[in-house]
Amino acid sequence: MRILTLIFTLILTAAAHAEERTIEQTLSSLSNIIVPSVNFSHDTTVEEAVEFLNMTLRAPDPPPPREWKIHLDLSEELLKKKVNVVGQNLNLHQILGRIADAIGAEVLITRNGFTLRQPSKKEAQQDGTSNGG
Repeated sequence: MRILTLIFTLILTAAAHAEERTIEQTLSSLSNIIVPSVNFSHDTTVEEAVEFLNMTLRAPDPPPPREWKIHLDLSEELLKKKVNVVGQNLNLHQILGRIADAIGAEVLITRNGFTLRQPSKKEAQQDGTSNGG
């Protein structure tokens, strides 16, 4: 029984490390994606900005080894908020960080990209932020 428990523990530990490595590799790959020009003026919604970034991810040069996507897990109110991000040669994660900061959201790293989501009410209260949702 002890051997079975040890094997099960090793399997769980290996799975946790594999997930961690996958996320690290994902972040490393996504950090290398540079958007040459970003001009999200004050009339650009979060939804429009992310749609533009997803189109950029589908057509990079050179193409990435796998397809990436930015997922949204936001209230309708946050999707319609206006953002202002302007710059040249910005990393994708820099752009998403600026958008998240502007609307009080957070960016999660997933196996196939990023998820922009609003924090739970408990997390927002702990941070002293309000997400309007």
